[in-house]
Amino acid sequence: LGGRAFIFGRVLVGVISSGVYTIWLCYDGGGAVFRTWSLVGAPVGMYDGIAKVVAETSDRTVTDPSKIVAWVLGIGVAVALTVLQSRIAWWPLHPLGAMLMFDGYVRLYVLCIFLVWLAKLIILRLGGIGVYRQSKPLSYGLIVGYVFAIGVSFVVDMIFFPSGGHYVHGY
Repeated sequence: LGGRAFIFGRVLVGVISSGVYTIWLCYDGGGAVFRTWSLVGAPVGMYDGIAKVVAETSDRTVTDPSKIVAWVLGIGVAVALTVLQSRIAWWPLHPLGAMLMFDGYVRLYVLCIFLVWLAKLIILRLGGIGVYRQSKPLSYGLIVGYVFAIGVSFVVDMIFFPSGGHYVHGY
């Protein structure tokens, strides 16, 4: 019991210290040091657009029935999809999909999302759950390999191009 408590304590100290350090890094430099559109330009443009729409409202004291209908319809669709997904085992639509279907990133990554879904469907249909479970390490390996390649690119940039690296990916 003493060894387990010692290990648990060290893990807890590590998690807390890395969390505090990550928060410090975010406040010290944050995403602004990357100077990418997705981290600097997009949020500013989005919030400026929201502020513009709110500021251009003609009379804020009058209730807008179309906005109430939009809210009620959105809540109704989310509740209906949640109930259907929890009660019907084969129901394919997730409530988050209804919320995110008009997001620009979904339109940007729709091909990737479709290909992943298609690969999973083919693996499950042809090989069953056993082959699906065996193929999971391959999928994780692709992700880890991509992150490793980004890390190697970063190290190469730090060694050979210390004054300014290369744009490798958007984050």
